[in-house]
Amino acid sequence: WMETTAPRTPIHSLANYSSNLAKIEDGLKPYLSRGSRLRVLKKEGKWVLHAKGWSPVHMLREIVAPVQGLTFDAFSTLVQACGIEKRFCTSLFQRADVDKNGYVDFPELMTILAPLRRAARDPISQATAVFLLYEETNVGLLSIEMA
Repeated sequence: WMETTAPRTPIHSLANYSSNLAKIEDGLKPYLSRGSRLRVLKKEGKWVLHAKGWSPVHMLREIVAPVQGLTFDAFSTLVQACGIEKRFCTSLFQRADVDKNGYVDFPELMTILAPLRRAARDPISQATAVFLLYEETNVGLLSIEMA
């Protein structure tokens, strides 16, 4: 990841993958404003490739990758807004955070919510999804506290 340091960092397209830089395509902004964050795809000499094109490396500085995903507090707020009780948030967060990095990213969130979305159309699927959501032991039983 890099961040722009100049007030206007130019963006160029690379013509035919050669070292000759061409002007950016019509209709696109030919520059990035200061503080724009970019995920670096490739570095080649004095140039950096990112999603919008190529920019001079001397107008950028390396930064730590931004956090990607929901913290426990944000996740907890979201699932409570969906009607899930606060007492289930910790176990649900632990199930959702598959890569165990402390954040629930978009694919992890969609995976945990997918059964609930499908269940909205079918009562049996809805009951199954709710059961699996509250069943914490993975043995197919609900405790009295969960029921």
